[in-house]
Amino acid sequence: MSMQRHIRIFNKIAPVYALFFGYQLRRYRHLLKQYGHEILAQTHSVLDIGCGTGALVRALSECDLDVCGVDGAERMIQLARRFNRKRPARFAVVDAQTAFTKPDSEPLSQTYDLVVASYVLHGLQKDERQALYAYMRGHTRRTVVIMDYNQNRSWLTSLIERMEGGDYFRFIEQIHQEMQDNFPVVQIVQTGKRSAWYICRCSNQDRNRL
Repeated sequence: MSMQRHIRIFNKIAPVYALFFGYQLRRYRHLLKQYGHEILAQTHSVLDIGCGTGALVRALSECDLDVCGVDGAERMIQLARRFNRKRPARFAVVDAQTAFTKPDSEPLSQTYDLVVASYVLHGLQKDERQALYAYMRGHTRRTVVIMDYNQNRSWLTSLIERMEGGDYFRFIEQIHQEMQDNFPVVQIVQTGKRSAWYICRCSNQDRNRL
């Protein structure tokens, strides 16, 4: 599926995502409380790629972090700003089709302590994922965290992902190898029956932190 079609779909379904903001926020708060020590130590600045309605941005900003969220869907960013209006977080509409091969504008030109992408990778084609991996490696000082599916499938998830038209099926088959090919140090934390955090360090010197 083309990136522009992907963006159009998420602009249309943004109001549906908004209905689940409260649930997502509670879930992210819980996960950060349980696993945040793995990624938040000595972290001050965070970039959330594909931030959607901003639930993860808000949970991270509640940890007193400087957080910026970017998304290609303008309606998602509008909702994210509304849900975070009392937080100091920043947001920007970013067209991911070109952003990670030409990251020469704010906020993508900056470097962050932590770069995260939550349920973004499985919707991209492999060449787009590779471009995103390269961007993440080049713009983090410490850690990349990819929050996404693990290799356990369910019929409902498969149905939804088939309707959205992403690359979910190939992604979950290749995810472990892709991570190892793109990052020298990868820790996999199973956060649910069908979800995981892939905590990636960009230097072998960081191995002792895991």
